[in-house]
Amino acid sequence: MLNINRRKFFNYYLPTGITAILLMAAGIGYLVFITRAGGGTGGNGTHGFFVQQGGKFRQVGGKIEIGGKPAGGPASIPVTFVNGKSAAGGNSALGGQISGGTGCPTDVYCLTLPQKSLSGNFLYLAVEYSTTATNPTVATDKSQSFTALSVTGVESSKKLADFYLANATAGTSQIQITEAGGVTIKHVMLLQFAGVSGLDGSVEGANAAAANNTITAASITPSTGDLVLMTGCLAGTPGRTSFTAGTGQSGITWTKLLSDITKGCMVQFGTWSGSGAFTPQMTTAGTASTFLATTAAFTASASQGTLPTGIYLAGVTEIHNPVAGEGAGNRSFEVPSTGNALVMHLACGAHTLNTITDAVNTWTILSPQILNGTASAYVANASTNSNGAITVNFQGGTGDCDGYVYDIYGADAAPLGNRMQLGGTTAVAGNFTYFSGNYVPGLGAGLQFMTSSDGGNTCESSTAPSGAIAEHSSYGGQLRDGPSLPSQNNCFFVVPFSGNAATTYTATFNDPTEAIGTWVSEVVSLRSSGAGLNIFSPQITNSPTVSSNKLSVTLTPRSGSLLWAFVGWDNTSATMSCSDPNNGTWTAVDSPVNGTAGTLGGMSAQTFYVSNVAGSSTKVTCTASGTITTGKAWLAVHEIVGVSTLDQHPAIVTSNSSATGSCNTTGTTAAAAEYVATGIIVGNSISQAQPAFTIRQFYNAGTFGDSSGDIVVASTGTYTANWTLDINPDAYMCAINTFK
Repeated sequence: MLNINRRKFFNYYLPTGITAILLMAAGIGYLVFITRAGGGTGGNGTHGFFVQQGGKFRQVGGKIEIGGKPAGGPASIPVTFVNGKSAAGGNSALGGQISGGTGCPTDVYCLTLPQKSLSGNFLYLAVEYSTTATNPTVATDKSQSFTALSVTGVESSKKLADFYLANATAGTSQIQITEAGGVTIKHVMLLQFAGVSGLDGSVEGANAAAANNTITAASITPSTGDLVLMTGCLAGTPGRTSFTAGTGQSGITWTKLLSDITKGCMVQFGTWSGSGAFTPQMTTAGTASTFLATTAAFTASASQGTLPTGIYLAGVTEIHNPVAGEGAGNRSFEVPSTGNALVMHLACGAHTLNTITDAVNTWTILSPQILNGTASAYVANASTNSNGAITVNFQGGTGDCDGYVYDIYGADAAPLGNRMQLGGTTAVAGNFTYFSGNYVPGLGAGLQFMTSSDGGNTCESSTAPSGAIAEHSSYGGQLRDGPSLPSQNNCFFVVPFSGNAATTYTATFNDPTEAIGTWVSEVVSLRSSGAGLNIFSPQITNSPTVSSNKLSVTLTPRSGSLLWAFVGWDNTSATMSCSDPNNGTWTAVDSPVNGTAGTLGGMSAQTFYVSNVAGSSTKVTCTASGTITTGKAWLAVHEIVGVSTLDQHPAIVTSNSSATGSCNTTGTTAAAAEYVATGIIVGNSISQAQPAFTIRQFYNAGTFGDSSGDIVVASTGTYTANWTLDINPDAYMCAINTFK
């Protein structure tokens, strides 16, 4: 029988959402009980492990490992993969910075860490590039220089080199790779680790070889406990069907970290527990190709670096539907992930995102999507996908599509906050503001993801908001209008935030003399675990799937929240009802209202709600008693926590001809703090709601427009939503409801 000494308990510094209890077991080892909240590796619940005294528990392949000295004092830091980025290089050579530009300097390739580095952490970089007599040099925006490791020989006119930086300065964001003019950077992979002090002596090497689907690096002899990294790239025929981490090698278990089957590169890591020399390897499927490979062993240090906490990006993988002229259809990618949430953000030409096939996780594609615009999808409660294989189906004409997949740790079980899309045209050159203080995340804390699809110029960085990371790469000599990889004409930003403040997004561009022209942009937020929901936090869904007489949207609300729906349809003789399988039939706030003559003649609108909902995925379906038209049917759903009871609900206001769309509560709100929801349908298009209302969703189709918004009021009173109509006078139907 195992004898437990109940007096010996030890505390460890752990990332948010993880609790560990260690009990001394008869002096021979420890029982480790790990409780993890919010999904991700291992899922929810409690798990027990027995570890021999002096050993470590490791969550191999994940971003979190637990280990160290169970003897009081601070916990030691095990070798821990914090985050990484896989980014495509350019399809043109490095060259001069555009005159007057403030972007990436001449003959330099610029990329960022997924998020700013933590104090004392270790950085590793692998660079594939076209043949040159000189080798790259690498430095950071904190004026630290990377140390160069081996460079492979030449295969198919390409080389592969790797670099490292020990004890990186906290807050390091940008990495600059400098090369001779005329060189093309093909691919880069950037990693951050905690618990690593530097190269183990001279244990590193490189290899370049003839065509083979088994990629082998140079033979090395690591020390016990070393972090071993291997990068492999296919030089002759880069496109792959798949990559597989090395298997069957005594003394090491490989974990696939980053993979790009389009560009043909992968990086893997493992902790060495064997003895003597060995030759790292990985395998790939596809046409046998010449390859390039580097490897190195790095020394573990229990006192070096900083572990991440809260919500953070564990991985960023750039994906492409790769070139202008590419048709619709299926595209395969590999995005290994171990976080508990995923986000895909795309900026596309003539494509829209149709489906995402993933053997491990279920993706939700957010609507609406705008052709020649942006698209978003996400996974809540994600499980580890060590292989990372996904298939994305694009619909539409020919065109290119750039994007990123974000692997996220520390997200809430119901992470989705507000999503907002805007678009327009500008002829003004220079910096451009996409969102001017009109986006509110709707969450207490988390990450914001912003992207834009622009008609011209190429995005570089941002002047707002503070703390924004430009995830897209750029380089001196990049064509401003392309076709140009990476991320021509697109912005991709990630912003950590705390508080529900309105956000402004302003971007800079590589040519300050060119206007971006027609643009579409969107921003969406994810909640961090434990940030919770409150009355400020609606989850918004609109532009539903329409089938004959049904409008439907799928969402995952929080347990106990309230759902509010604003529905519009084009059949005045048809009644409407809303329901979902988890919560039954929804309550109609009032009777439907029909539009008057003019552009909204034949339209109807109505609001519904259901309170105290079940906290699981559900499909909301609103069913008309007659046929409705796809182009004019609309459903917006808001989720709110902190309210449960309907208060003010005047009849929907309808007008055939007005300069301003307006509706008000008519009666005084009963409580000092209430949630006020409003929605409008117009014959043409809408700009904004005033005063103080935040637009949550809108859709403008030229001959038909709709929008929803809300405000949280701090005192009792009568409240009015005044909507600005882009074309006036115009017909409209406006609803306003309050909840307490």
